[in-house]
Amino acid sequence: MKVFVRNKDGSPLMPCESVIARLLLKQGKAKVYRRTPFAIQLNYQIEDPYLQAVEVGIDDGFEKVGISAVRKGTQGHSDEVLIKGELLLRNDVKNKKELQRVLRRNRRSKLRYRKPRYHNRGSAKRNGRLPPTPRTKKEQIWRVVNTIAKYLPISKIVYEEANFDIRKIQNPHIEGEEYQKSPIDCEWEDKKHKVLWRDRYTCQYCGEKHKKMTVDHIIPKSRGGSDAFENLVVACWNCNDDKGNRTAEEFGYPDIKGKMFKYPAHLHIGKAWLKERLSEIAPVVVIAGWETKHWRKTVRLEKTHCNDAIAMVCRGNNFVNECPLYQIQTRRRNIRQLHLANFQKGHVRRSYGRNKSKHGFRRGDLIRTKRGVAYINAIRKNGYLQYDIDGKRTAASPKNVQLIESVKPVSFFAILSPINEGVSLR
Repeated sequence: MKVFVRNKDGSPLMPCESVIARLLLKQGKAKVYRRTPFAIQLNYQIEDPYLQAVEVGIDDGFEKVGISAVRKGTQGHSDEVLIKGELLLRNDVKNKKELQRVLRRNRRSKLRYRKPRYHNRGSAKRNGRLPPTPRTKKEQIWRVVNTIAKYLPISKIVYEEANFDIRKIQNPHIEGEEYQKSPIDCEWEDKKHKVLWRDRYTCQYCGEKHKKMTVDHIIPKSRGGSDAFENLVVACWNCNDDKGNRTAEEFGYPDIKGKMFKYPAHLHIGKAWLKERLSEIAPVVVIAGWETKHWRKTVRLEKTHCNDAIAMVCRGNNFVNECPLYQIQTRRRNIRQLHLANFQKGHVRRSYGRNKSKHGFRRGDLIRTKRGVAYINAIRKNGYLQYDIDGKRTAASPKNVQLIESVKPVSFFAILSPINEGVSLR
């Protein structure tokens, strides 16, 4: 298992073996900088260090993002996966913005004496503005890559874009503000192939594949249905014939509903902003989804976001995959609700729930207890620290707990031990 190394001035160096890191720590030539993933910082400066090419792969997704960092082999040597993981994206931004709107409206309803002001949202009118949810997701990706750049000398970033622009499918001439309007219908034959791709050429009624597929209207056109994407699903010839003039619910499938291209649309929003920010770290190379699929099959990996991130960097080369798989989470910066800033009785401000500290501990801290090592998931009113070990929830007094590592803005949780799976057999 590799250990990440930082120079005395904070610049990243190439990782070393755990044995070498142990000797450096024992001799006092280095100190522990981070525990997960384990990283050390040297107490002396290395001038003109030897650095190798390290490429980062990013497989963007709707709920998870695959991220990997691979040391490129030279002179016939195999590539080596240094870090791999899946970033969990936040999907609660919309609800929190709705709560913010309710609180703001309630607060302003009590200011009847103030003259109404309109169009005073500067952030909503500025150029390059992104919706809150896509911006938060793209910021998460940038924060993780920026964290990895503190431990590895990144030479290139490989970013996968969606196969095509979904709105361009619906309207080839769309541009500018038209993206914010509802989709415009397209010709039936063209739309038919798009629905087949969306539903992966699988009958939505019987689940069969490899048959003659048709496109069926959930609500037949003879009964008021339309050719909108929401009303279209893929059906095999037999199911379409048996369904006849009935709706999907009358046919015995009340849960069958058409789908829009929401998933790929989220990937397109903010990609230019993300590529611009990533280019500040290292040069960015953009590839398509079909290229990732080709390289993944070449190195015989299963379909996961993490494996896609590895395949797009290795590109068919032999590689060694011995690092653990991490689940990556980003921490919210703060909770800035104004009602928390109001003084309570005794002129004491209310503490921010997520970031409050008690006895020097916070949620997310790594601690050592009598039962083992665990992460704090809550701090109770009586001051006890709550944590889970072996699926059992328990709590301990701060006096009986030792702090190992404070919570980080970007946290890595190892969910798999180091394994040799995924080593190319070519």
